[in-house]
Amino acid sequence: MKMLRLSLILIAATALSACKILILVPVGGSVTTQSGAYTCAAGQLCEIDVVDLFFDEVFIAAPKQGYVFLGWRKVDRGLCGGNIAPCHLFTSALEGHDVLLSILASDEEFALEPTFAFTDVPDIY
Repeated sequence: MKMLRLSLILIAATALSACKILILVPVGGSVTTQSGAYTCAAGQLCEIDVVDLFFDEVFIAAPKQGYVFLGWRKVDRGLCGGNIAPCHLFTSALEGHDVLLSILASDEEFALEPTFAFTDVPDIY
């Protein structure tokens, strides 16, 4: 009975483990995914659990009126840093790579941070 209980606890703990994408959005815009599954507004810290090999999302930084998107911030453990294009993150490429799969099964956190700048150029529409 003790062994069964211990096994169930280990299975539950493993099921709760997932690496995380932390999206920190400053004032000036938002981040959404192309699929519409995730949205993170200005001033929010959003957390996405990545639990399997089927994660496939394109993250898009959308500046508010009066702001421009400057790119994804280069930070420690950051994703897409230095790029201005939408950030495509997918886990299918990890298949067959045990070291990388162990990261997916961990509680490690990775950052995705857009940078926005205020512009005083009015929109003409």
